[in-house]
Amino acid sequence: MEREFQEVVRQRRAEGVSVLLSSHILSEVEQLCDTVAIIREGSVVEQGRLEDMRHLTRVTIDVITAHDPALLDDSMDLGELQIHEMAEGFHITGQVEPAALQDMLPGLHSLHVRQLHVAPASLEELFMRHYRAEPHGEAGQAAGPGGVVGVETRAPGKPAKPDPS
Repeated sequence: MEREFQEVVRQRRAEGVSVLLSSHILSEVEQLCDTVAIIREGSVVEQGRLEDMRHLTRVTIDVITAHDPALLDDSMDLGELQIHEMAEGFHITGQVEPAALQDMLPGLHSLHVRQLHVAPASLEELFMRHYRAEPHGEAGQAAGPGGVVGVETRAPGKPAKPDPS
């Protein structure tokens, strides 16, 4: 059933129809949608193209190097990254600002990178950024009413047209 639903959404998108999808299944939203609105307590707290929203938050990096990151000069700030020594080298993990990643690459290269994985923030990470602190309660509590992700999806470059059904 879910596969059929996703296919219908994709077909309607190809026709240039906008689809408003309200879902707590964030992985589904990421697969199907271009534009996202995050709703908290009945109000939109963030909206925009998913790709643009990802640039507003940190990226996750996972690196395996042959050489010890302690060899780097002090100008390269590893910030909150975690470093673990392994039999085959050093494992560096954590989150960095997208701009900082560009500055880190030459230094990482000097450590003889064996594996590098960089991932943008997931929709869940973007969503949780708005739900970590309760405005009228303690930090970290679950949010009140809301939490629905409303999404518009349509074919790129095509104006939205209402769905008659």
